[in-house]
Amino acid sequence: MTAEVHVVEYGSQSIEYSLIRSKRRTLGIHVYPDLSVTVRAPLKAALGEITKLVRRRGAWIIKKQHYFATFLPPVPPSKYESGETHRYLGRQYRLKVMSGDKPATKLKAGHLEVIVTGNTNNGQVQKQLQLWYLERANQVFAKRLEVCLEPFQKTKIASLELTLRTMKTRWGSCSPRGRITLNTHLIRLPKRCIDYVITHELCHLKQPNHGEGFYRLLNSVMPDWRDRREKLNWYGSR
Repeated sequence: MTAEVHVVEYGSQSIEYSLIRSKRRTLGIHVYPDLSVTVRAPLKAALGEITKLVRRRGAWIIKKQHYFATFLPPVPPSKYESGETHRYLGRQYRLKVMSGDKPATKLKAGHLEVIVTGNTNNGQVQKQLQLWYLERANQVFAKRLEVCLEPFQKTKIASLELTLRTMKTRWGSCSPRGRITLNTHLIRLPKRCIDYVITHELCHLKQPNHGEGFYRLLNSVMPDWRDRREKLNWYGSR
């Protein structure tokens, strides 16, 4: 059986679920330990009816996901010491902390080198590395926005402003006035994921909600968006 993937907006959160139709009489919702959600429905059940059920059970679904999330292996916090790995554009680099006369951060021979002045201080390494990520994000995101805008030439997106912000629960957002805000942590992910988030927000400038028109536009400008979103979710869980 082929599963359809759908998304329902519940408050400020999105609930993604796989829809499987079969010869059954009732609708059923299942939340699994990997946080995935599956809805099993009769062959002739209307999508609107299914959407209403998912939204009505939204609080329960999110509560179950939060419960299962407590059993997922925790991600150890960074100590900003030589030897640990840090991600940049989807690739992992071994951190190499060095002392020098002038502070600097650069990629070199598969390492992420951070040169600090004076005695090595973890707080100094963290601050320097975050600044480097921010500088790279400003450069990379601006270039990716140019690439992502190309398929929208016919839709005539008028004014556009790009801003960066560190966010805990969202990869990106947009305002009706044409301001797109991207999470600085995106710079750690592959360009395919960055492009998906940017394109998603560009579609919202034309289609504010996740209705039929939104997905029709998203399909037309990025046919493989489901694969990209799956990869984004994979990185987001780590």
